[in-house]
Amino acid sequence: MPTDDTSNKTPAGIYEHWCEHAGCKKWGGFGFSAGKSAPMRWWCWAHYPYKPNANGSLSS
Repeated sequence: MPTDDTSNKTPAGIYEHWCEHAGCKKWGGFGFSAGKSAPMRWWCWAHYPYKPNANGSLSS
C-alpha cells in the first residue's frame, strides 16, 4: 500500500508571496531557502539578495 505524505506540500491553488523588503509592494518572484527545514523567503528582482554580479559570483 503506497503512502503519500502530503503534509509538507504546498496547498492547491495560487500562493501569493510578496517581496520581503520593507515597504516594497512588488510580487516576490524570486525565492530562497537555506534548507528544507528553513522557511522560504521571497523578493522581487530589485531586492533579491542572491543574484549574480557581472563575474558570475553572488552579490551578497
